[in-house]
Amino acid sequence: SSEDILGPSFTQIFAKSDPGTLCMLVRITASSPSVDLNQVSRQSNTNDFDVVPVARSYSAFDWERVAGPYAASVQVSDCITGTCTLQIPNLPNLKEGKFILISFSNDRSEKEKVSRFYHQTTFGPTRNLIDSWNYSASGISLSSEMTAWVKSQMNNVET
Repeated sequence: SSEDILGPSFTQIFAKSDPGTLCMLVRITASSPSVDLNQVSRQSNTNDFDVVPVARSYSAFDWERVAGPYAASVQVSDCITGTCTLQIPNLPNLKEGKFILISFSNDRSEKEKVSRFYHQTTFGPTRNLIDSWNYSASGISLSSEMTAWVKSQMNNVET
């Protein structure tokens, strides 16, 4: 969803993102005079806009600064009870633009989660390794199974 925030410089309270979700506060400007900033939607042609990241919150973590022109000047404070206060400065020499809040979620299948886990913990998994995971373990969370796998690898005898 997008949310228009009025004014070039402001202080605003933002809710932290939901688990498994990335929320980005960005500033957009039109790349040509024919583009109407009031018509921005998820279906908009991204070539019509220049997008500058301002701040982000992901997986229910506090809002934080991101790389870009706002990185040194955005102030994040009062991160309590699911919200953070952001103070967004008015940067000099900016084209007319608008701030929008965009959210993305990524739901991975169990197999995708296991593949990512193996990519992070091995020198690269094979399909056989990914397929050999016990996907039908009842009552055991994927996180617990991954923890047990790491512990078993640490207990292996060196060869």
